[in-house]
This record gives sequence, structure tokens and C-alpha cells, in this order.
Amino acid sequence: MRASVRHLMMALCVAVSAPALAEHVTVLYKRDTDAAVPRLDVAAQAALQTLENRLIEGGHEVLQAPPEVYARLDAAKGVILTFAPDAGAFISLEVQRTNRQKPGDDAVTADVRIRARLHLGRRILAAEGGAGSVGYHAGSENAGFEAAARRAVDQLVPKLLDRLGALPPASDLPPPGVGVPDGGADESTGLLAASARRWGVIIGVSDFSRVRANGFGAADLPGVTVDVKAMQATMLRLGVEPARLRVLYNQQATGAAVRDTLRRISTESAPEDLVYVYISSHGFPKQGSLSRFGYPVTYDFDLRGGQAIDFEEFRQLLGGLQARHIIWVNDTCHSGLATEGLVTVEVGRRNLEIVPPSAFSADVASNIANKHVAVFAAATAEQYAMDLGKQGGLFSRIVVGSLNDVAGKGARPAAYDFFKRNLDGPVQDAYRAVCAQQRTKPDREACERSNQQPVFGAQGGGKRLQM
Repeated sequence: MRASVRHLMMALCVAVSAPALAEHVTVLYKRDTDAAVPRLDVAAQAALQTLENRLIEGGHEVLQAPPEVYARLDAAKGVILTFAPDAGAFISLEVQRTNRQKPGDDAVTADVRIRARLHLGRRILAAEGGAGSVGYHAGSENAGFEAAARRAVDQLVPKLLDRLGALPPASDLPPPGVGVPDGGADESTGLLAASARRWGVIIGVSDFSRVRANGFGAADLPGVTVDVKAMQATMLRLGVEPARLRVLYNQQATGAAVRDTLRRISTESAPEDLVYVYISSHGFPKQGSLSRFGYPVTYDFDLRGGQAIDFEEFRQLLGGLQARHIIWVNDTCHSGLATEGLVTVEVGRRNLEIVPPSAFSADVASNIANKHVAVFAAATAEQYAMDLGKQGGLFSRIVVGSLNDVAGKGARPAAYDFFKRNLDGPVQDAYRAVCAQQRTKPDREACERSNQQPVFGAQGGGKRLQM
């Protein structure tokens, strides 16, 4: 019988603080796709253990990441890893695993190939490769892949250890901030000037009769009516004057009206201003769109004749604003697509924070390269956002409540702190609570399988933008 060939990908990241020889090494394992090998796969474990041993032999202390970090990474899908400018040195590994068999021969060959990169903060210092092959007979597949993984790691580790040993003392390393993409917004900024004005754009669609007439199945969303009214009052409390607040609801929320509204604000706003953009509607996944960024659904949504705006066009419209500070809230299904290509995991020197997908990269979001942008999305690219009817959208309800609390206290927390404190856990807890209230066991189980994980993304100084 011909042996099957499996192409399994895994990613291993090793964060290393950087004295002359890094004293501490934190080993991370990350799974990106359903086809990726799990963290407990024998090849993954063999590669991890071999790498840890070689680093220890090279004078490094190896630390394990906290269990909650592994839990998030194990569950994450499509997460991108980047490191802060002051994160020090780290090694990222990518492994391919296959097996092959010659016809008529009961011996099988286990192949493991590894591509490794050595980074210092955001700079790539070296790219190396390693490969290992081991023959095995039926019943000893695990042993074969373990041995092949060890050989692959042993082939590339000496090159990486040489480069690690050549790093300068920490006092001689570039200061934090090195590695910000050319032409990108300075991440050290993002704070608003005293002269900054606040603008608001609210886009909401609850009536989808026009969309259904255009041939797309879309049930009405009664919660959007609640969301739009609540967000309008909240933006006023946050300091948006009525003359600078634009509300596009149902028939007003056409593709042309959205484009025209953002272009008008572009001509009226100033560089130091802040623009809040809020969307509450249905959302299309990337599989159902011509763009890999997916669509929020406008009132006249139709792929024919240009009556559709995908998330990438929204980014282009935001990039055209004169205002350089933007807070963008998306309460739609698949809204994580609005943050496609963004930084999702940032490892600092003193802490490790896991953020679900994602944050803008310079190449994907070049149209807003000089902006400070914070993006809050209700769900990942694969998930649905829950509508609670007369209570509004689950995500919007929590966002509005948290923003009202901020406005009442007169505090202006940073966007990322606001997400971690008020949205990340609370949205997931609220979703689970709603699922627990489902009357039948099948409904509860189906609800729990879906989940709703909010997403944060940032460009430039967006993480520090004051809410």
C-alpha cells in the first residue's frame, strides 16, 4: 500500500533577551492553520526539546511560556507574530514534515525540513535552513519523525548559535524604535494635541430588504437600530460636536454615501484631529467576496455596479483623511478581516501579550502608512458577531458601555489598554453566558462551538491613541 504524504507546517518562536550571550530564552509554539501539526505532535516536541537542549548547551537559560499563552496560541488561527523593537533576539522556525515510500519496499523515509530566521527586534539578521531524513519500518513512524526532526535542528543550530554569540552587549544595541517601517507612522506618537477636534462617522444597516432584492440572503438585524442610537449618544459624550457627527442609517448608508461622507471629512478635518468610525451591519467572509478582505454590507450592497465597499477600500478612504488619528470600530460578522495583515502578537522585553488577529503591516496598509489607527473588530475573520435583538449587538453593547464609563470618568485610556481591559475577556465571557442560556443542549453546543473572539489591530501609534 502506498504511504500517504502529509505536508504539515509548524512555527516555533524563541524570544531571546540580548546581552553578549542571551541569558533567557522563551520558547513558543504557534499553530496557524488546521493543517498545521499540533504542539504535542512528536516531530514538534522533538524539535522543541532538541532546540532547548542546544540553547542550554550554548549558555542560554530556557524558560517556558505561561500556560495561558500556550492556550491562546494553540487555539489561534492565522495569527501573525512580530516583536517590539526592544524585544531582543529571537529565532523563528518553520518545519515541513513529509513521508515517502518506494513502490514494493516496506521501508518509509521520514523527511523534516526547517527554515529558521534570527531576528534582533524587528531586524532579520540571518536566514538558515536544515533538513533531516530517517528511514523507518511500519509501526515506528513516530520514532522516525523524532529522529528526523533532531537531525534537522542539529544541522542549523550551530549557525544560529554563532550569530547569537556575535551579538553586541545590550548597552550597545540600537535604542527602542529601530525597525519602524520606512514611511510608516511613528509608533512613539499617537497622543492627541490640545487643539485636536473629534469627528464621528456612524454606519448602520438593520433593514436588508434592498440587499435581498439584489439577490443576497441577509436577515434583518434589529439590534443595529439600538447600536446606532447608543453609539450616537456615546460619541457626543466623548467630545464629538453635533456638527462633526455623521450618521448613515439604513437608506442613508449606501456605498456612495459612505464614500462621499469620508471624503468630505477628509477636506474638513486637520492632521491633529481624531476620527471615530463605527460600522454595525452584516459582514461577508473573504470566500464570499472578490476581495480577500471581505465586505461590510451597506444598504444597497451589490457586487454589480460598484455598490459594495470592502474592508480594504475602507482603509483607502481612511488613508485619504487629513486627520491622522483614527479609531475604527467594526461590529459585523467576519470583521477581523478589517485587520488583515496587522500585528497580532507582540513580545516585549518584560512581558508577553497575545492579541488575536491582527495589526496593519507596512505593505498591506501602505495607504494609511502615515496614520495612527486603532481597529476594534467584533470577531475574527472566520467568526460571526452575535445580535441580541432589542439589546443591540453583543460587541457594540460592551463597547458602548465601556466608552460611556470612560467618558463619565473623564479618563482617556490608550486604545490597546481599553481593548485588553474592557473587550477581550468581557466579550468572550458575555458570549459564553448567552450560549449557556440556550434552551436546548444542541443549541448550546452549537453556540459554544462558534465562539466570538474580539480582535485588535494598530498602525503607527494606534495602540497609544486616547479613547
